Amino acid sequence: MERAGLDVQPRFHDLRHTCVARLIAEGAHQLTIMRRLGHASIQVTLDTYGHLFPELEEDVTQRLDAVGRAALERRVG
Repeated sequence: MERAGLDVQPRFHDLRHTCVARLIAEGAHQLTIMRRLGHASIQVTLDTYGHLFPELEEDVTQRLDAVGRAALERRVG
């Protein structure tokens, strides 16, 4: 923190939250995150970190759209 020029001391849960944010950004599955954090259920994980997932919705939509378009192209072509 000192080397980064930040004048704060992160709490353990700050580091844990950052770790989860990075896992989500790298595409880790929710069950993997749940297991790494030691949560008793996926619901605990999603209730705590679910707000970090919305941006993934657009990515999934685009990928599904690409699959659909490719299927149509194969049918037509």
